[in-house]
Amino acid sequence: SESAANVFTTQDMLNSATSRIKNMSDSYVVPNFVDTESFINDSRTAPTTDVLFIGRFENQKNLFSLLEAVRILNCSITLIGNGTLQNKVEDYLEENISAYSLIDNVPHLEISRYMQSSKIFVLPSFFEGHPKVLLEAMACGMSVVGSNAPGIRNVIDHEKTGLLCGTGSDDIKDALQRLFIDDELRAALGRNAREYIEKNCSLYTVAKMESKLMGAIVQRTNDNSEN
Repeated sequence: SESAANVFTTQDMLNSATSRIKNMSDSYVVPNFVDTESFINDSRTAPTTDVLFIGRFENQKNLFSLLEAVRILNCSITLIGNGTLQNKVEDYLEENISAYSLIDNVPHLEISRYMQSSKIFVLPSFFEGHPKVLLEAMACGMSVVGSNAPGIRNVIDHEKTGLLCGTGSDDIKDALQRLFIDDELRAALGRNAREYIEKNCSLYTVAKMESKLMGAIVQRTNDNSEN
C-alpha cells in the first residue's frame, strides 16, 4: 500500500528516490539529530592526537588513502571501529605509522571524549548517507575534513564549516596540512561547525520538523477523507 509520506535524511536521497520511483507519495527531508548536550566543545580538553577516524573498516570508507596521507605527514591518528579490512589496517599501521591508537569499540556517549581530544576529524568515504558521526564531530566543535562525495558535501560547507577534498591521499594530505598550519582557520571551522549543528540538527530543531511533518500528514489525511 502507498505510504502516507516518505521521509529522507538528505535532499540527495530524496532526489535519487524520485528519479527511480514513479508517482511517489509526498516526500520530506528531516535530517538526523545530534545530542548537542552530550556532544559539546570542551575547551578544557587538550588534543592528544592529530587525526580521528570513526567508522567501519570497509572499502567504502577509503581508509587507506587517509592512512597514506597520515604516513606522508608523519602525524598521529586514532581509529575507532572494525570491519573486514581490520587485519590489513593493523598491518599498515604497524609498518607505516609511528603514532597511532586503534580502538575496536567505544560506547556511544564516550565518543565525544575522543572527539574533544583530537585536532581534526576526517571522513574520506566514497559515499555516505547522512553520516551521524560527522555531525557529532561538528557538534564537538572539531574542524572536519570530508571527501567531496554524496552525503558529505551536503553537510560540509567548504571553507566555512569544514574542508572538502578529493578521495586521493594527496588531496587528503593537502587538506590536513592546511589545517595543521593554520590554527586560526582550524578554530573558525570548528566554531562554525558547532553553530551549523545547533541551527540545523539539534534534537529541538529536528523535533520541530517532525512535528510539522506529522501535522501536514494528518491535515492531508483529513482533507482526503472529506472528499
